[in-house]
Amino acid sequence: MNFTIMKQIIPLILIVLNFISTPTAYTRDIQCYFCKSKILGEYVQIDSNKAHPNCFVCEYCSKPITSEFIIDNSKYYHEPCYRNSILLKCDVCLLPIEHSYLEDAWGNVYHSKHENEGKFCNSCGRLISAKITKGGFQFNDGRFICTPCAATMVEDLSSINDSKQSVLLQLNEKYFTGIPSNVPVILVNKNKLSEKSGNVHHSDLKGFTHTEIEILNDILISKKYTIYILFGLPQTEFEAVLAHEYLHIWIQEHDIEMHSSIVEGVCNLGSMIIYENDKTQFSKIQLEIMMKDPSVDYGNGYRIMKNRVKDLGWDKLINSILK
Repeated sequence: MNFTIMKQIIPLILIVLNFISTPTAYTRDIQCYFCKSKILGEYVQIDSNKAHPNCFVCEYCSKPITSEFIIDNSKYYHEPCYRNSILLKCDVCLLPIEHSYLEDAWGNVYHSKHENEGKFCNSCGRLISAKITKGGFQFNDGRFICTPCAATMVEDLSSINDSKQSVLLQLNEKYFTGIPSNVPVILVNKNKLSEKSGNVHHSDLKGFTHTEIEILNDILISKKYTIYILFGLPQTEFEAVLAHEYLHIWIQEHDIEMHSSIVEGVCNLGSMIIYENDKTQFSKIQLEIMMKDPSVDYGNGYRIMKNRVKDLGWDKLINSILK
């Protein structure tokens, strides 16, 4: 999911400099706007102000301004100095940004035109480019991942098992106990995940838990779970998705009946735990995305449960759910 902010640069005004000579019969003192001393001879006119030619210098290079100049925030610049050294540079094409531009959650700026022509990482939201992400690549299901996210990508059984242990430990610390540790976790592509979920879940779905219930003579014999998660997620995101799915299992293991929005809200607390413990910029951005999610279940449900944690604390919240 790509979260960007549209910003605008005030159009530049190029001003032509006028050199004027002081008449010898001029009786009134003319004071330099910059050094405040008297002007004798030639001066430059800057709006309603006058200055010695050598006092009127570029804020960037400190050399006298003798031709066209630009004013920005009450500072004066040579036109080339301003365009080449002061104006924001696009993090994609590296050219100056003179009008509207976009800024992503990571502080990267780029021309608005790159929004449609660019490729964005499906995990961190950054625009994939040589400067911003040192490149990236595309999965066979259409998703993109940038080089920084790919560096911690979960893609083998050893990584999965390490993450399972870490996630279960972090959930146990918040009193989410009794989650089976032997639940298989299978990495799948986007199309397979959509198929497993029945094509009715969140548009940005990255995990799904399948439950098989065995009943004999109206008696529950067993519950078997399988967690499906998108392959190619960076470790932190993988663990946040896994924590969400583990809490679906926790709810089912305790036979808790709740509205779907509260179910997803509780499960998103699992993702919140992982991101809050991680304390990286990636996790900070993911938490902001969760808070701004407009969906009733994943967004509003999460905000409700987050507030309940704040009001009750983890221990009392868990007890209130289990009652």
